[in-house]
Amino acid sequence: MMLHRAMVDNNYVQPDWIDDDAYHSMGRLGYLATTTLLNVGLLAARGQAGIERLYSAMTGGQNAGPIAFEIVEAIRAERREQIASWVQQLTPEALGSLLYLLISNPQEFEVEEPGRGRSGVNRQRFNAQEALDFQQIAIANCLGWIVEGVTMNVYGPLCRFSRETPTPSQYLFTKAVVRMTENGQPPHDYPDSAYQNHKSDLDKFMDRISGMGDPQVAESKTRYRRYVAGLGTEICAG
Repeated sequence: MMLHRAMVDNNYVQPDWIDDDAYHSMGRLGYLATTTLLNVGLLAARGQAGIERLYSAMTGGQNAGPIAFEIVEAIRAERREQIASWVQQLTPEALGSLLYLLISNPQEFEVEEPGRGRSGVNRQRFNAQEALDFQQIAIANCLGWIVEGVTMNVYGPLCRFSRETPTPSQYLFTKAVVRMTENGQPPHDYPDSAYQNHKSDLDKFMDRISGMGDPQVAESKTRYRRYVAGLGTEICAG
């Protein structure tokens, strides 16, 4: 919470009082809390090396479907407030990594849920088209929680978007798009066009059509376009 408030007050520039290792570790913890829903204390107890190993395991494209599934299912479960709070407080690096993961090429995946019977586990399988739907809905949900945070003073008292005087939420989103890479760092080979390139990747992914006909997907795409119109502000890139 202390880091989040400092980032908001500083338009999402790393505060001087936190060193690089601590900053990146806290960003990793936020990402892992969002994608695993594990207790932060349990995650931190793994130590820096353990956090890095788990982060590497959770940023692979094969995890996009299962993670998107959990983000979507959180809406229907009691975990909504928990995961929404974590998304709202992600650093630009962590949010960039999450968006990068969620636009990974969809793959079939399987999830386990508690069930009856001898094994006590139910397995659900989803194909690549269903994975695309989950990933698109998850992206819209994440941006929706950030927009919701604007109205709840998560990013300070200004409850509006502005091109001339952007609010912290606009800095968060725009800087995160610049950092849409596997490690959450800005690309070295095209730094000046990173925002435009990654924003185009995000838009193209959201334009993909699974053919499954889920009305929730169409609604999520409409929400996505509305959210991005408010949050995306190129002068915030950096």
